[in-house]
Parts: sequence; C-alpha cells; structure tokens
Amino acid sequence: MADLRGPSGVSGIDYARESGGSIHISFAEANRLISHDEERIARLKDKRRRLRKDRKRIKRIHESLSGVEADVYYTRVILRMTQEDAADTVGFSRRHFQRIESEMRDKGLFDVWNF
Repeated sequence: MADLRGPSGVSGIDYARESGGSIHISFAEANRLISHDEERIARLKDKRRRLRKDRKRIKRIHESLSGVEADVYYTRVILRMTQEDAADTVGFSRRHFQRIESEMRDKGLFDVWNF
C-alpha cells in the first residue's frame, strides 16, 4: 500500500479532549445577534444606496460644469480639499476662490456635500 502518513509530528487526533476556543450561546441569544446583524446590514445597505445616489449627482454636476467652476467643484467636492489647498491648486487667491465658490453655492451646486 502507498505511504499515507500525515504531516510530521502529528500522530493522531485526541477526541477525548474538548475542542478549545468554542463559544456556547443560547438559541435566544443567537437569534438576538442575528437580528442585530440584519438591522446593521439594512442600515449599511441604505447608506450605500444614498452614497451611490450622491455619487451620481456629483458626477452629473461636475460633467455639466466647465472652466474655473469645474476646477473649483473638482478640488472641493471630489478631492475634498480645503479652500486654501484648492485655491493653491487652481491658482487663485483664497478670497477669489471663496467668491467663485459662493456663486456656485448660490446656484445650488454644493448642496450635496457639506464642507
């Protein structure tokens, strides 16, 4: 017969000993934990749905913009930069950047994302 030995150092399994690391819980406790998990999963699914909806709206708004407004929107909403960092990236003073952003906010372009 072929040589059928297990890994070296393993001589057999001791079935007389209890398995270690197991947790014993009641059926009621298991049901409670499952219910808790199901509620958490439902909340996470709802959050994911809202995030996907926001993402589509943000993408649609960004695609509708051009020039400076597109740059401002991209740096502030998509890249989540601070006003100062975004102004440096776009190449404007912080005050000029704030004026552009304020005009965009008046148009309702920043209502999805709060800074």
